[in-house]
Amino acid sequence: MGKNDAGNDTGKNTGSNAGSNAGNRPWRQGKRFFFLTAVVAFFLGYMAVAMALPATPAWKPEDLEADFNTFIYDREGKLIAVLQGLEDRFPLPGEIPQVVKDAFVATEDVRFYRHNGIDPEAILRAMIVNFREGRIAEGASTITQQLVKNSLLTSEKTYERKIKEILLALDMEKKYSKEEILNMYLNRIYFGHGAYGLEAAARTYFGKTAKDLNLPEAALLAGLPKAPNRYSPFREPEAARQRMNTVLSLMAENGLITPEQEEQARKEGYRLLTAPLEKPYEFPYFVDNVVEEAGERLGISEKDIYGGGLRIYTTLDRKVQQAAQSVWADDRNFPPTGKNKRPVQGAVAVVDYHNGEIKALVGGRDYDAKRGFNRAVDSRRQPGSTFKPVAVYGPALEARYPPYMVLDDSPVSFGEYTPQNYSGGFKGSMTMASALKYSVNVWAVKMLDKLGVEAGYNFARKLGFDLAPEDKVLPLALGGLTNGVSPLQMASGYGAFANAGILVEPHSITKITDASGAVLFDGRPKASKVMEPHTAYVMTDLLQDVVRGGTGTRARMDRPVAGKTGTTQLPDSPEFEKIAGNKDAWFVGYTPELVAAVWIGYDRTDRGHYLRGVVGGSYPARLWKKVMEKALDGVPKKDFPEYKGKFKYRRDIRVWSPDTPEKTPEKNGSEVPDNGGAAAPVPAGEDTQGASDSDQDNPDNTQGNPNSGQGNPDNGQGNPNNGQGNPDNGQGNPDNGQGNPNNGQGNPDNDQGNPDNGQGPPAAGQDSPGNPESGQGVPGTPAGGQNSPSSPSAGGEAPQSSGNGSEAGN
Repeated sequence: MGKNDAGNDTGKNTGSNAGSNAGNRPWRQGKRFFFLTAVVAFFLGYMAVAMALPATPAWKPEDLEADFNTFIYDREGKLIAVLQGLEDRFPLPGEIPQVVKDAFVATEDVRFYRHNGIDPEAILRAMIVNFREGRIAEGASTITQQLVKNSLLTSEKTYERKIKEILLALDMEKKYSKEEILNMYLNRIYFGHGAYGLEAAARTYFGKTAKDLNLPEAALLAGLPKAPNRYSPFREPEAARQRMNTVLSLMAENGLITPEQEEQARKEGYRLLTAPLEKPYEFPYFVDNVVEEAGERLGISEKDIYGGGLRIYTTLDRKVQQAAQSVWADDRNFPPTGKNKRPVQGAVAVVDYHNGEIKALVGGRDYDAKRGFNRAVDSRRQPGSTFKPVAVYGPALEARYPPYMVLDDSPVSFGEYTPQNYSGGFKGSMTMASALKYSVNVWAVKMLDKLGVEAGYNFARKLGFDLAPEDKVLPLALGGLTNGVSPLQMASGYGAFANAGILVEPHSITKITDASGAVLFDGRPKASKVMEPHTAYVMTDLLQDVVRGGTGTRARMDRPVAGKTGTTQLPDSPEFEKIAGNKDAWFVGYTPELVAAVWIGYDRTDRGHYLRGVVGGSYPARLWKKVMEKALDGVPKKDFPEYKGKFKYRRDIRVWSPDTPEKTPEKNGSEVPDNGGAAAPVPAGEDTQGASDSDQDNPDNTQGNPNSGQGNPDNGQGNPNNGQGNPDNGQGNPDNGQGNPNNGQGNPDNDQGNPDNGQGPPAAGQDSPGNPESGQGVPGTPAGGQNSPSSPSAGGEAPQSSGNGSEAGN
């Protein structure tokens, strides 16, 4: 590549260009000379300032080892965890293999054995690189300087601290041998997954002591301190392997290993520890989140938390946390693992929405590493139809569109974006209440188009969702987000619906003190009004109908429950061609006491690992129910608070559903015009109405965020199903009230096995994990022409949507 570039440059620098470059050459040489002179002068001045200081900052050898345990307490003040200082745990063995030392020296400080604590050559090189890049692109700290910074100084980026670091490094080199300094350094640095120090890292990743590490293992560990999360072999195996190869190359370039040893180590690789580590705490995922939050609250490092002698008081509710962990520990609550041996993962977050206190967190089915990946907080997954209340129905109610307003569920395109329903067909004219209840995708997209995407986007942001500018497109209605959401974010957002429109910042810490009892942080969570109480009340009522008889019936309890299901289909890519399945499945719901969000799926979805026959109304809804039943066991039952405001809300007005004869809703004896949903917002003081029937589960096939056009609203939405007048194949007489909508199909979206129709709990066996969604999974791509506005789908297939953000509708 270099030769080709040189050849191209030669060809270009001919004629006038060559003459011009020749004329500029002296100026360029002068510029380089001036630049190098400035760098050298800066370096000499830097050293002069350091030498001019009166004395080296005072320090004692024991400062290198001082650590104090930190204690964590639950909401009742009972101890739940002790965070030990680093050296209290796994000290390094007496002998460390030379290959291990060489790996770290080659990676962190190749002239370690030749300098006296600082490396002028490295400093000069870093100055040049940073000047050229216009930013701090390369550091120049030696191993001795890093030890000083981690042990004796703060992490502030100031010249004063850097000068102190240099002076202390020079002084330390006078008092300790190179081997002693290297050992102290290896005992201090962080390797990720809660492993502080080389010995802890060797045990965490390989289940062995540091004295038994081989060359590829040493190379992997030497590459981790730069970015432990980015190069974690548990989470990013390919990045970790590339980083190991980089370290091996550095060792070979500096003559620390032979090329043959490098090649052999690349081929041999390493074997990670596969058995889970012993859980250090009773509630490990919650404790990990506390450590994360404490660092953010106080602006300190994990090292300062683990060895800082702090007292951290949390919101953990033992009963709720134990309930969640017991449900997650039972494999029968999850889809079978199958031949691939990689289990379906899951996470749950439970929050008291009244005060924002996080009561429980479970970030996975197995806890394999301290400070590892916490899916309840750290994961970002597509939310599917659970985002419809956030981006569509919430803002619609806030804009005073009534639940009985009518839109036409019929084929429509917005530029290149053609949303589809999970069934592949269309139901014609239907109300907002019914569309939410049956999770109808096309209706939701049309409603967002009517509102304006900006309204849905802004409403979601008010509920705490950190959306990207690219999310301002119609697929937002179906949860088509750029970055996705976490279970904790979903629980918090839904909490505002439950809490009369007040959003309270979710938090796991109430107070932090130092060892002497001085208060360092006193938690006062932020609370803000994000919607009108009327909006929150009506939404809660509508979401109760989703659970009473719709897509969320498997979450029904013997107490009031409001919630929404969500599912996202597999990406529309060659990898998943001709495969029918889902990627993510959700249930988010709340009672008058708590809100919880459940997600299940694979960390990495591929052809061998995806959800088969699993949607939000199956396993996630059942998991949610089991957690909440245990968490609320013994808690007196109560109803959601009654809304008392100037806007009346009546439930006795009949609303269309596939289970009942079609009837235009009435209000005060006057007919609501069926004008394709163009009903005006309800004026102050008038009645609105909700839904009272059932809905089933249509997995929400959210596939990307195509930024598609939004300019062709509804394609004549005033004429349902192109003038058919009787949507849903004779909706005016739907099965004579037998409860099997859509010509005997029974359960829209194949998620029930029990159309519910107010008939009480599902029949025995219907909750069996072996029979989710009637075992039907997600059908394949619709036949050609189903996306055409003039040709409604004749079947119940789930469109694969070509990445246009259409959901599986859940």
